[in-house]
Amino acid sequence: MRHVTRLAALGLVAHVGPYGAGQLAESSPNPMIVGITIGAVPEALPLCETGGADPAKVREAISGGFADSRVLQVRGQ
Repeated sequence: MRHVTRLAALGLVAHVGPYGAGQLAESSPNPMIVGITIGAVPEALPLCETGGADPAKVREAISGGFADSRVLQVRGQ
């Protein structure tokens, strides 16, 4: 188990299933979720602005909730 300790220094170590499952988990849902979020942020914030809301205040309000993400923090500026 020394390898787990060493790998933990690089980031999250998680067992998701049998041999190959980790590669599938990293290569499939991760880019899908990031891609969808990248597309949603530039659509959602201008929509709020059209309705009269301040996009910066909306971003601040949803930060920390389920909608918060690195994509929102970087793309939502």
